[in-house]
Amino acid sequence: MKQVYDIFVTKQDKRLALRFNENSMNFFLHFLATLLVFLSLDVLWLKFLLDGLVEYPFIARFGNKPNWALAEIYYVLMSVWLAFGAGYKSMVFNSATPAFLDGWKVGFWSSLIYAAVNLVFFQPWSLQLVLLDVAWNTFATAMAAMASYAIGIWLTNNDVQVRRG
Repeated sequence: MKQVYDIFVTKQDKRLALRFNENSMNFFLHFLATLLVFLSLDVLWLKFLLDGLVEYPFIARFGNKPNWALAEIYYVLMSVWLAFGAGYKSMVFNSATPAFLDGWKVGFWSSLIYAAVNLVFFQPWSLQLVLLDVAWNTFATAMAAMASYAIGIWLTNNDVQVRRG
């Protein structure tokens, strides 16, 4: 595996990755910025684009309340993966393509599973809504992964550090 890695990664790319590793605070900033981008795209979908297609809170009609703790865990885990699974890998390869493809795959499969469960258990979910939701989440996750790559490159190139008071 190391041989394959050495073929595709130049010395400059390795220096970039090492420089990013030197400042551990960059990891935290990278994660926070990725979380903000991912949440912003989801808020855009839920508050503005989806408004009128779904009557909220439609789940409340079934006696269920949103599980906010589970939602927070999902956003944190997905943002960690976007920042360090997709964004960081793209930084090492010095290309946004791996971030886009990885984001697209994870966005597609996670939203497809989520939408399929909702289609089975909740009557208000129509096939049209499932298709729209899967398409948007696939797009949004791919864009958030590419944004995470850009954030990581910016943090590395600008040598951003958090100063302690």
